[in-house]
Amino acid sequence: MDTDANRGPVSTESIHLALVTEWQRQDPFWSTVANEHADISHIADSSQAPTIMQIRAFSNELEYPPHQLEKKLFIIWRLDEASIAAQNALLKNLEEPPAYADIIITVKSPAWVLETIQSRSKSTALDISKHIFHLNAEGQQSAGNLKESEKTDKPTQQFLQDMLTIDFWKTQTLGELSQIAAAYKTKEDALQLLDQLTHTMLTHPTYPQPFMTAAIDQFQQSYFKIKGNANVALQLENCFFTIKQACWQS
Repeated sequence: MDTDANRGPVSTESIHLALVTEWQRQDPFWSTVANEHADISHIADSSQAPTIMQIRAFSNELEYPPHQLEKKLFIIWRLDEASIAAQNALLKNLEEPPAYADIIITVKSPAWVLETIQSRSKSTALDISKHIFHLNAEGQQSAGNLKESEKTDKPTQQFLQDMLTIDFWKTQTLGELSQIAAAYKTKEDALQLLDQLTHTMLTHPTYPQPFMTAAIDQFQQSYFKIKGNANVALQLENCFFTIKQACWQS
């Protein structure tokens, strides 16, 4: 858990929630289904990893067909924090899941997930430390995933101008935001970006829109954390993800 000097502990729960929300928003089937639905099951939640008993309960539930829809969605939270025994208990369910089952697994550190699970999962790599795994009977990947061949060139000046609009933050996927962050590999480049965005927003004719003040707050927090030698990529991604989430809540 990160700590902010002004706001206290900063939980990673919002990141896990954002990953699932983004996947559901892009999936043609599940984007129209409310989160509280009889055919959506949560194994643990965004704040805790599943226990072996919860994995076993999931295994039993997986055997039953949907209640109302043609498919069922199972969301397994924070599997990288689960015990080896719990992860092993999940293995058989990932080998041949029922055709009606979509399974999502969120993790923060993929290296802590058993390799046998990773090999059975179709991974949408949003960045090097936060992945969302989507697995179903057809082995389909979620829409909007980044291709390995896509470049991580720095955005153009016009692209930076686009970042000053609320529509930009609402329409960019988490994967695309991660790709932008990945383009700023050095501390100096990241600080320059955050400084430029802050200055441009402060001097923009439409300032102070609510989303702008929230964004500037995040830019400044990330600026000082990176200046204090925090991980560049993680800080930029957390900054961008938080702004995107705030824009949808505004």
